[in-house]
Amino acid sequence: MNYFFELITKSAGFSRVGRIVCSKEAKRFISTPNIIVPMKKSLMNNLNFLEEFEDQEIFIILKDIYLKIGFIREKFKATGFIYTHNGLMESFKKILSSNIEVFSEDNIIPSIPFNTPTTVINKEFAELEIDNFIKESDQILKQYNNLDFGLSIKLFDYYELFDRYLPLIKNNNNVRILNLVDLFDNFSNFRNILKVIFKIKRELDSNLVLMVSGRIIPKFYPILIYLGVDLIDASYLLYLSAEKLYDTIEYLLPIFKIKYLPCPCTICKGKLRFHLSEKNSSEKIEQLALHNIISAYTYMHKIKLYMRTEDFRGFIEKSSHDNMNIISMLRVLDNQYFNDLKFETPLTQINKVINCRGALSYNRPDFQEFRERLIKRFTPELWTKLIIILPCSAKKPYSESRSHQKFHSVTRNYRDFPDFQEIILTSPLGAIPRQLENIYPVSSYD
Repeated sequence: MNYFFELITKSAGFSRVGRIVCSKEAKRFISTPNIIVPMKKSLMNNLNFLEEFEDQEIFIILKDIYLKIGFIREKFKATGFIYTHNGLMESFKKILSSNIEVFSEDNIIPSIPFNTPTTVINKEFAELEIDNFIKESDQILKQYNNLDFGLSIKLFDYYELFDRYLPLIKNNNNVRILNLVDLFDNFSNFRNILKVIFKIKRELDSNLVLMVSGRIIPKFYPILIYLGVDLIDASYLLYLSAEKLYDTIEYLLPIFKIKYLPCPCTICKGKLRFHLSEKNSSEKIEQLALHNIISAYTYMHKIKLYMRTEDFRGFIEKSSHDNMNIISMLRVLDNQYFNDLKFETPLTQINKVINCRGALSYNRPDFQEFRERLIKRFTPELWTKLIIILPCSAKKPYSESRSHQKFHSVTRNYRDFPDFQEIILTSPLGAIPRQLENIYPVSSYD
């Protein structure tokens, strides 16, 4: 098996549509971006799970019992798997060694785990833990140099420690997936998060698949994908379900507060509605876990649809307007990382309406780039005698609007009309010469 990433198309920011190649001969691919659905016994025993996720492209295996080749091939024939381990590194090595044929021949990629008994440690202890993990990981990567691996990256809130991982990643070509285990656990540290993301983008191979796990809810999916994340581990939803939280994408609601289920999924229309009044029910938690994962799965498909057919940056702004951390992250991206983003963001979008949602939209990369090019490259004709400043209009192009047709009917009566330069003032783009009213983004914003 030889995993590698193929880019299909780019979208806004660092977001991209691609695929992980499991087998070219069998034409087995994993599309990205995507969520990774956890494979757990409580879910696998539920018929609804098998029906809902029969076509899911990638799962995460938490127990080595699911490494049985026959089981995987029978139930999920065209699927990719990531195996991770919750125990000690020594246990992972033993499982890796005893299942080497599975990892070599089947569509399963092992992810080297970084598990510590505590999360509250000082920087010195964190450095020791990371150095020890790097040493053991390097031994595994060199011992099994024909296998592709995922690599867990843990920072313990000391974001500058990411530099310690760079030599390990650069020196081992069989590291295919970077799993950022705890980077997004606290979105209020968005400035440090961005430092790590841009270090990855600037210093590491762009064909590396970027995966995130930890305390991640579906509401964060759009901004994660905008930052270039390819795979999102949905395992945290199982914990939220055990805490009796119902995910509506916009909010996490305690299940005891819900009288009417707003979701039309098979779980909400089925058994879950009959268990709402029960306080302590294992079946209620199982049904809730299924709903939360189905909700995340559906939302990911919606995101992928927007990436292909709509303005994805606008979708991020719309879906994140009530989260100040995400809004602040977008502002920092636009103001401090524009010189990076402008090379990643398409400068034109065909047949897409750009819905501007206030000041947050004004500095999006394609708008900034347009303004910079306009200032540098546009000069009024030498024979211009008069500059006429006009307001913008709701209809695009401006010249087809009723107001601009009336303006034109007046100005063209003047003898020097050919020597007039018309400038239209707009909120998101600034001053726009009449000659540019038919090009993106002038013709597309609303």
